[in-house]
Amino acid sequence: EHAAGAPRRLMDALKAVARATDRFAPEPGEARRFGSPKFKIWHAWLVEAAPTLVETALGRSSPELEARLCASFGDPARMDYGTGHELAFVAFLLCAHRLGALSDDDVDGGAAAAGAFAEYVRTCRVAQQCFGLEPAGSLGVWAMDDYQFLPFVFGSAQKCRRGDDATTARDGADAAWGDEET
Repeated sequence: EHAAGAPRRLMDALKAVARATDRFAPEPGEARRFGSPKFKIWHAWLVEAAPTLVETALGRSSPELEARLCASFGDPARMDYGTGHELAFVAFLLCAHRLGALSDDDVDGGAAAAGAFAEYVRTCRVAQQCFGLEPAGSLGVWAMDDYQFLPFVFGSAQKCRRGDDATTARDGADAAWGDEET
């Protein structure tokens, strides 16, 4: 919650995307075994809103940024969501960084991962629950989570520190397994 500037504005835009699910929520009792058809309507809203959302969040927009953002929330034809969609959001963040909308400090300081990406995951969970999206893969990547993978990577990265006195990831793993001699 300490993010400022573009990461904070991006987090606010993602919260707006999550709130918009309320306007398109399925009716009580609607059959949703393979996802609610209302997801397609919500996704069409997202495509229409993307230029404004991206411009407001990052101070600039482009068809590439808009396409990556929209691809980040699932496939409206298949009504599913998976780690490939999650990767589209990482591509969105990378494009934003390369275009200068996210600074090196935003990325290196953790605002992009611990702020914007975390808010993205929360937004995805809202959409997944609201519309009953199916997992895009049968077991999810590495069978850890049907929908997300990168929170595991980013969480692990928080355990790694830079500096001569820092414990390396390998040393930590060896210690956890009781093999401190390697």
